[in-house]
Parts: sequence; structure tokens; C-alpha cells
Amino acid sequence: MQPDVKSRAGKAAVAEHSPGPEAPGAAAVSPRGQLDVHRPSWVARLVRDPQYVTYLGVVLLAIVLALVFGKEKMAQLTVFGLAEGALFSLGAVGLTLVFGVLNLVNFAHGELITFAAYMTIIFNVALGFPLVFAALISMALTAVFALTTELAIWKPMRKVGAGMFQTMLMSIGLMFVVRYVIQMVSGTKIRQFNVDPAATYSILGLHVGESQAWTIIIGLPALVAIGLLLKFTSIGKQMRAISDDRSLAEIAGINTAATIRYMWILAGAAAGITGVLGGWLLSTWPELGFKLLLPIFAVVVLGGAGNAFGALAGGLLLGLMIEWSTLIIPYSYKMVVGFVVLIIVMVIRPTGVLATAKVK
Repeated sequence: MQPDVKSRAGKAAVAEHSPGPEAPGAAAVSPRGQLDVHRPSWVARLVRDPQYVTYLGVVLLAIVLALVFGKEKMAQLTVFGLAEGALFSLGAVGLTLVFGVLNLVNFAHGELITFAAYMTIIFNVALGFPLVFAALISMALTAVFALTTELAIWKPMRKVGAGMFQTMLMSIGLMFVVRYVIQMVSGTKIRQFNVDPAATYSILGLHVGESQAWTIIIGLPALVAIGLLLKFTSIGKQMRAISDDRSLAEIAGINTAATIRYMWILAGAAAGITGVLGGWLLSTWPELGFKLLLPIFAVVVLGGAGNAFGALAGGLLLGLMIEWSTLIIPYSYKMVVGFVVLIIVMVIRPTGVLATAKVK
């Protein structure tokens, strides 16, 4: 019996290394009977990954634009793009988390952003709180507001078996209700925080507005913190597990109800930061959230729907591309780039070009 076992093991080893001549990177048997293994190089494996192709393409584009239009102008637009991209990423991470966990396309997410901006106006302008304290209060209130929508609307709808279409319609209705309530209370006047809107910093020869500088200073570390929370903390791993397979997560003993509540708190807090920074960077008016919602959806598609890590990276990429596009197209049309990216990605790779960034 021992020789037969060895014979079968030998055949299995050969079969393992001989997947067939038509398979890429397959092992071929030469006429002399020698095994000739052709494995794809690391370059070939890198090129096949759309995530790295995207990053490489952005770097090459930046080099070309810097050579054509000048490195100073390119550096200035890159700073603007990072500020705008941080805003998109913070807004997109909550939206994509909700979709990944609950399969909910939440159009009312933009109104959470608007709500946070107006809460900051109330505490910073009306009540005279320092901006940092007003921002923290606004983030907390927005997280509570997001959790309230879960308990009052989304959880009951899941219990009655509402499908994706019904919940999407409900989110659109909630979007208009919140927007027009804000508009009825505050009016349509464009409002500013209690800061100097003309304040600028000069850094390495670049002129950066105070709002842009603080959006980068606060936004980028916030993105890193959210990424670390999702990757290394217990609650972050539970959120990702539910996003991957909710039934399997429940079998594994994860308290999905509690995790969903934490997810809404995180999504609301991220929307709160977005509202504070967006209200500072773009001013505050009732349609602020809707203005940001459309490029945020583009970020979600770019990073892969339900992929929080893809959203974090995708927002920065989209912000850079939008600002760099002003080298070629008029400034007033720069937001069109977001929709062009959305259409191209949906046609070429509906799962998102950064979908491989998702951590299983």
C-alpha cells in the first residue's frame, strides 16, 4: 500500500503544478519531460490589481500636470484637493458603512451634514461658544440624531420586512423633511461661523485659507483614526464582519443589534465632522448636505459600495482630481468631474476600482 500512496502523492503534486496550458502562469511540460513553470512577475500581478493601477495612474497624472502647468500651481491645487477630499471621505465613510451593514441607500445622510453645520451655527454664533466646543457638541448631537433615525425609522422598517426600494424612498422623504424643517426655522440665508473667512496662511510659498488648512489638519487625522478603529478595534471588526455576511456574524455570536447602533453613532459623528468642516469651508445653507451628497455618492462608488477603506481613499482621490481638473476646464464646472468619474467607474467596474482595499 505504501508505494501506491507515494504514487498518488506524486501525481497530485504534478497536477497541482500543471493547471493546463491555457491558464495564465500555468506550468507547461517540455518535450524532454521537464516541468517549466512560468509565474507572472510582480509587475504583472501589480498591473492586474485595479487599486494599484488607480494609484499609479493618479501619480503619473500629477507628474504630467506638474511638468505642463508648473509645480507651484500644481502644489497649490493639491492642497485644495486634499481639503476637499478629506471632506468627501469623512462624508462617504458613514454612508458606505450604512449601506454595507444594512443595505440602505441613505439619501438623508446629506441632511445629517447640514444638521451638524447648523448646530455649529447655533452654538458658535448664537450662543457664543468657541468653535472647537461648538464643533464637539454638534458632532455629539448629530450622532444622537443618526441613532434616533435608526431607532425610530430604520429598525421598525427592517422588522416589517421593508426592502431596499422602500427604504430608499423613505430616506428620500426624510431628506426633504429635515431640509425643509431647517429651512423653515433658519431661512435660506447663507451663514458663516464666527471666524475670519478671509484669514490665510502662507506655507512654503503656498497660500492656504484658514478653513482649508484646518480641514486638512483635522480631516486627515480623523480619516486615519476611523481607519484604525475599523481595522483594529473589536467594534470595528464586528462592523466589517456584519458588512461581509450578517448571518454568519450572528452565528459567530456577534450582537448585531448593538453593533448596528454603534455603526449609526460612528456614521453620525463622521457626518458631524463633515458638517462642521463643510460649513466652515463652504459656508452654511439648507442645501449644503445635498451639494456634498452627490460627490460623496461618487466616492462610495469609486471605493466600492460598503467598503469603508475604499471610501477613505476614494474621497482623497476624487478631491484631487476635481481640483486638478481646473487646470483644463473652467473652475465653475469642476464638480462635473465627480459625475464623470461616477459614470466611468459604473461602466467599467461597478464594484469600484478600490474595492480590493476592503479588509476581509
